[in-house]
Amino acid sequence: EFPRGRRLRDSKTRGHDAASGAKVYEVTARGARPLGALHLDLRYVNGKSWLVFGPYAGWSPKFLKHGRLSDLPRSVKPDNALSMLGVGLTQLTLVNYLLGQLRLSEPDRIHMLREFAPSAVDSDWELTVAGQRVQVIRRDRRKGGVLDFSTAVLAAADGSIAGLLGGSPGASTAVSAMLEVLERCFAGRYGSWLPRLKEMVPSLGVELSREPALYDEVWSWSTEVLGLTSDSGVRS
Repeated sequence: EFPRGRRLRDSKTRGHDAASGAKVYEVTARGARPLGALHLDLRYVNGKSWLVFGPYAGWSPKFLKHGRLSDLPRSVKPDNALSMLGVGLTQLTLVNYLLGQLRLSEPDRIHMLREFAPSAVDSDWELTVAGQRVQVIRRDRRKGGVLDFSTAVLAAADGSIAGLLGGSPGASTAVSAMLEVLERCFAGRYGSWLPRLKEMVPSLGVELSREPALYDEVWSWSTEVLGLTSDSGVRS
């Protein structure tokens, strides 16, 4: 596996829009890459509210937001050069997407914003560098290298250390990732923990699509905890 640098950019309002307390996502086209759908969201940072829109993709040879420009060049080795080249040759859709994002002008970005908020005023928004994403490149015998957008837990054979790689190591994957770490790094004790873990996570080890009653129970509980109404989400 080998990472490649990628930068995301968000726009933030300088004011407070209390009416925009919901997260609004665009509907991505079928077959689109999971690079982060554009969305409008109200966030709270250091006690202040910010209306955030994005992300816009960018590029940097740095592997960290405050890294070095030499990070990417110094990472190229004889045993990973073919994997990196393979990604460039086989992921033309992604390459074209990134080039298109890099060519965006400020009016282009504002136009995209106004598809979500038609009354947006240019001067109320500023462009900020939100962070840096390093994309995993997985070796492939046929293609040389492919981008891996999944989230994966890597652990030492003796369970002494574990790490999380992938595109979405946030709330959506935190619980499942932690459960996997417990199982892999504490194999000798995991079995004795299962009863308590199943009390905490009733759906653990269960395929909810085959357990409609449990699905309804989990859905109702999560809806109540998150303060959502019955018609605020889409059930499938």
